[in-house]
Amino acid sequence: MQVITPKFNWQSPLVPLNLSKVLFVVLHHPAAFTATPEQIHQWHQANGWNGIGYNEYIRKDGTVVICRGDHIGAQCENMNSKSYGICCEGNYDIETKMPEAQFNSLVERLKYHKTRFKNLREIGPHKRFGNTACPGKYFPLQQVLAALEKDNEFENALKTWQSKGDMASPDYWAKNAVKGGLCKGEFVRQLIINAAKQ
Repeated sequence: MQVITPKFNWQSPLVPLNLSKVLFVVLHHPAAFTATPEQIHQWHQANGWNGIGYNEYIRKDGTVVICRGDHIGAQCENMNSKSYGICCEGNYDIETKMPEAQFNSLVERLKYHKTRFKNLREIGPHKRFGNTACPGKYFPLQQVLAALEKDNEFENALKTWQSKGDMASPDYWAKNAVKGGLCKGEFVRQLIINAAKQ
């Protein structure tokens, strides 16, 4: 997963986002099959905004573009000072499947942000917080949330093994018991989860 931070020309200085006040991660789509972050920046400035309103933008190839980053966004009315907005390239009112690279990057970024936003209450679609269809009826919200839940299950299993004194290196397995990791990592991951339940 590549994370890049391009230089945007903002109309006025951005205001820092207080991470301890972030209660929600809001998920979006731009309702465009393809759109560069620079194009969206221009669209949003044409609306009279400071520039691209999202905190992050995830391209279909999985590239993560930091837009406003840890600054207050313009992505969810009346929620911007207490939310972090992630937009996924595409039109998920029409496109029925999110590319795997994009899906995986979204899950990884959400896992990362869950460690940063200590008071996080909910990860939800834009339409949950406003009068909109965003991020589209085919946006894979339930699959994303299930992937995050599965990750929680694995983390709890590692803690169980460690508390029993049966695992001295949980960090090693957290890094390697993944698809594409060592030893058919996805199978080792499930084995760790199953064995922790016994």
